[in-house]
Amino acid sequence: MHRFLAVTLALLCSLSWVAGASADPPQSKTAGKRLINRVCDLIETQAQQNGLPKDFFARLIWKESRFAPNAVSPVGAEGIAQFMPGTAKMRGLANSFDIEQAIPASAKYLAEMKAGYGNLGLAAAAYNAGENRVSRWLDSGGFLPMETESYVFDIMGEPVDKFSDKSYAGTVEPLDPKMSFAVACRRLPVIMSRTVAMASINVKPWG
Repeated sequence: MHRFLAVTLALLCSLSWVAGASADPPQSKTAGKRLINRVCDLIETQAQQNGLPKDFFARLIWKESRFAPNAVSPVGAEGIAQFMPGTAKMRGLANSFDIEQAIPASAKYLAEMKAGYGNLGLAAAAYNAGENRVSRWLDSGGFLPMETESYVFDIMGEPVDKFSDKSYAGTVEPLDPKMSFAVACRRLPVIMSRTVAMASINVKPWG
């Protein structure tokens, strides 16, 4: 009996320790809140400065990394905006893991591609698949990767084929029509992960 009580007590203590160890400390929740506040502020200001719809830009960044600054994809894309190292170097981005650098660089790159391709749908496709692949698709037809088709549909709400007409702008819907952008952006889920196939996951919290 005494042995049973001792074992039970030890088990309860160990479970209590595990539960306590797995709980997020208050400081980590505070840091996470500060992070998402800064991410959403940067998305909004950089979208405005580069002539992008903020809801479009928020969807794209969330689709890329789930707002995780340290995300690394299986193919080597890095940071919250998922720049490949070669692209980052070409764009003058010194640190893809620094949101203060990566989000402005992403907004500028998207604005340039929108100007070059004519619409946001093609800019998003090129961001995901690469400019050369999208240009070949426009010139020669065929198909874009399934990942890119899903990516554009999740962000724009329409098939990428519709945007092959460069004069077609599409409509960017709000993240949530029932709340402001600032609130809706901060409610997007955050997945902090070092290595995850971000853009290939077909999940979108905005409906």
